[in-house]
Amino acid sequence: MNPIIVLSDIDHSKLSPLLYHRLPGLIPPPVPHAALSGFLEASRIEKDNTALQQRVALRDHVILKSPEYDIGKHEVRVVLPSDVGTGEDRLSVLSPLGLALLGRKVGELVSLASHLPMTITEIRKAPLAPA
Repeated sequence: MNPIIVLSDIDHSKLSPLLYHRLPGLIPPPVPHAALSGFLEASRIEKDNTALQQRVALRDHVILKSPEYDIGKHEVRVVLPSDVGTGEDRLSVLSPLGLALLGRKVGELVSLASHLPMTITEIRKAPLAPA
C-alpha cells in the first residue's frame, strides 16, 4: 500500500502552474511533467494545519537516514525549480526525491529505484513568508 500524499492548498496551487506551463522558465521536461501529473492526481488537499505540520511541504528541511546503514543523516530542503540555485542542499520538487518527499510524514520510507532507501526522521518547518 502506498503512503498517502497530503498537500496544503498553498503547495497544490504552487505545483499546478508547473503542470500547466503557467510559470515562465519552469516548464518541466516530459518525464518530470508526467511524474508531477501523477503526483497531483494521487494527492489529497488537507486544510487542517495540525495535520499539515506533520507533513513535508515546500521549503521545509527534511532529515533523512538510512534504516539499513550507518551513513549519517542527509538534509535537504524541498523547493520549486526556480529556487534550487539559491542555497545549499536545495532539492527541486520536480526531482524524483523531491516528489517522493513532498506530502509525506516522519517515519515514512522513501525508496527510489537506484538509490538507498531512506527514512524521514525529522521535518523542520519553513518559517511563514511575510505577507
